[in-house]
Amino acid sequence: MSEKRKPVLTMLLRYEGKNKSNKIELFRATDFDKPNKKNSERLFRIRVNGKWWPNGSKESFFYKSRLMHIINNAIHI
Repeated sequence: MSEKRKPVLTMLLRYEGKNKSNKIELFRATDFDKPNKKNSERLFRIRVNGKWWPNGSKESFFYKSRLMHIINNAIHI
């Protein structure tokens, strides 16, 4: 069955000389049943290349500031 939730943001990242792009999608935490945190409308979940990230971690929902830090650290220029 396909994913029913729609991403808020989709990014395609490709490093120079690489043929394959990495697809990063952000979903609102309110689209999921699990988030019982306060301010869950400001939380997001990440999917990279079709797999939820981070796999098996306790922290699966992130604030925008944390997302920007993760993405900034993932880009190696």
